[in-house]
Amino acid sequence: MRRLSGRGLSATPSPETKKSHLTRGLGRFMCQNTIALFTLFLAAGGTSFAAASYINGKQIKPHTIAKNRLTSKALKQLKGNRGQQGQRGPTGAQGTQGPTGPGASHLNASVAAPFGPRTVATLGPWGVFLTCNPGSPNALLTVHGPGSIGGTTSLASGGNPANTYIGSLGPIGAGADVAAVDAGAQMSQTLYLQTGSTLYELKHLLTATNVAGTVHCTVVGDAIPVS
Repeated sequence: MRRLSGRGLSATPSPETKKSHLTRGLGRFMCQNTIALFTLFLAAGGTSFAAASYINGKQIKPHTIAKNRLTSKALKQLKGNRGQQGQRGPTGAQGTQGPTGPGASHLNASVAAPFGPRTVATLGPWGVFLTCNPGSPNALLTVHGPGSIGGTTSLASGGNPANTYIGSLGPIGAGADVAAVDAGAQMSQTLYLQTGSTLYELKHLLTATNVAGTVHCTVVGDAIPVS
């Protein structure tokens, strides 16, 4: 059938014709937009995959994530604030005396008069000798060797305060009597022995006592090489 329109005669398309036109239009659209549709499919599929593979905190077992898998911020949060300093512990027991250092020497002699002179220490090129006499001076310490000697001397006797003297370096020569005390007195010294580039430090305490008419002499000390 035909019907008249205001502009002229026109035929009304049949349903089959409309379906044919729609199919051809869809085909052209698919051909022209294949790449765009494929890209859209991948994007939608990737988002769905990421959402499907996401792991929340409830699915993580305790103590199963290594520290090297955590962010720096997460690592910082693992550390708490610094606590207050604890109380000082008790003092430990006294340790044993260490071995004598290289070149060091000990003086340790206790004898009764008459005694000596006898070597009580060897310090590099020097020898230290102790003499214990029944008469004055009761105890005598002598140094033999090259170079010079000098230092600080403190002398005390009879319970009186010690007197301290400072002596400059002087030649040892044939032998230097560096310390002499009678019974009831004691002398402490810090002496320096030097020859050329060799220098020793000698610290000692010399005492003398009279027990039942017998004089006893004691010397204790240490000597170390300085250079």
